[in-house]
Amino acid sequence: MPKRMLQLSDATVRLLRDHAETGMGFYVVKGHFPESYVDRDFVIGGNHFVLPFRHAEIFSIADLLDGRPLPLEAEQAANFVITRSAAARDDLSLPPGYKPHAPCVSVYASVSLPEPTVCCRYLGCAADPRLSDLTLAANTLLTTRIELNEVFTGFAAVARYALPLPSPASHVFEYELPAGTPLLIRTVPQCFTQVGGGVELRLCAPAAVVLRGYQRLSDF
Repeated sequence: MPKRMLQLSDATVRLLRDHAETGMGFYVVKGHFPESYVDRDFVIGGNHFVLPFRHAEIFSIADLLDGRPLPLEAEQAANFVITRSAAARDDLSLPPGYKPHAPCVSVYASVSLPEPTVCCRYLGCAADPRLSDLTLAANTLLTTRIELNEVFTGFAAVARYALPLPSPASHVFEYELPAGTPLLIRTVPQCFTQVGGGVELRLCAPAAVVLRGYQRLSDF
């Protein structure tokens, strides 16, 4: 019997901005379903799909590693509770085969924008859950506008930004951040069987932004 594919409800999606992104457009979280009081590890990625690391009835990371494709349809994960999210890939306890054998060394820098600057977000959904009242939440991840010259398809974004699920990140939002915005910059490490190598900009505080552009890339 095919396993069920789960997707966050709209109410839970709105709560995501209270948690730090693990990477651009995705989260690795501790959470549980209403019938369980024990937190487990889940990946939230793509179009807010929710995958446990292993499960007998729900499509999981173990199924991905076995080479099974993501199901075409998903049902809502009713009343799914997110306890906390992992703020970085580096410290995750990932299943064998999901973590690289020889991770690259990430390069970090802290900056304060000297002038208003347009940055981008590659997402697997057509609405940005990190944006509320024209403000991006703290711990939101973006990338530089120059990356638009490097990433032309949604599946290319999966590899360059080391996304955890093979669902394309084809929605690109362009935001203008104000001068003085504090950012932590790093190179994207290898993870989730993806090569990484892109650039991540993490907001150190909430930022009022102006939407300067949106485009829908081809998936491949």
